[in-house]
This record gives sequence, C-alpha cells and structure tokens, in this order.
Amino acid sequence: MEIEFQAVAVAAAAAFLFAVAYHTAVSRRLAPPPGAEAGAAPRPWKILAFEPVRILVVACVVAGLSAGLGIADAAGALGLALAVWAGFPLVLLSGSVVWSGLPWRHAAVQAGNWLGRLLVIAVIVGLWP
Repeated sequence: MEIEFQAVAVAAAAAFLFAVAYHTAVSRRLAPPPGAEAGAAPRPWKILAFEPVRILVVACVVAGLSAGLGIADAAGALGLALAVWAGFPLVLLSGSVVWSGLPWRHAAVQAGNWLGRLLVIAVIVGLWP
C-alpha cells in the first residue's frame, strides 16, 4: 500500500480540530497546565505555530505504519491507534508523572487527548479510499 498524502493532510487537520475541541471542553476544567491559573489558556500563536506541525508529523508516521501493515479496515485502524497510543504517549506521560512530578490529572487529560487524536488519524488514513 502507498501513503495517501491527501489522507494525511485531512487526518492532521481533523486531529487538530479534535484537539482544540477536546482542550476547550476538558482540559481547562479538569487539569490546567502546570503553573497556569485555572482557566488560563496557552497563547494562540503557540498553538497555531507548533501544533499543526506536530500533528502532521504524527499523521505521517501513522500513515506510514498503516500502509506498511496493509491496514484497510476499521478494526485494523483502531488497533493501530491503540498500539501507538499505549507504546508512546501513555508510556511517556506515565513516566512524566512518576519521574518528573507531572500532576496525574494533567497526564490523564493529555492521554485522552492523544488517544482521540490517534484514533482520528488512524481511522482516516486507514479507511481512505
């Protein structure tokens, strides 16, 4: 299978929109970023400058894995998303809680955000026609 770059772009855009909605609905209420006052939001220029690039990189990696593994159905896409989530964001965030003192609530919110992003990306790139 080949990587469909249009699917990667759509997946990255959808994951970015998911992350914005997720953080708007969940993050500020449950676990503001460490050192921030409750309800404080990151500067918009930082979000717009960095987050689309980060998500695009993740979408490219997931698309490459999906193509390499020949994923073409929802079950395979969901399995890939869960495996990538457990192997990377979940492991990194749990290490940040244990070794760096990141509050567990903040890590849980971020873990949910990354799970959602990866599900969106994997489903789009895995099921792209």
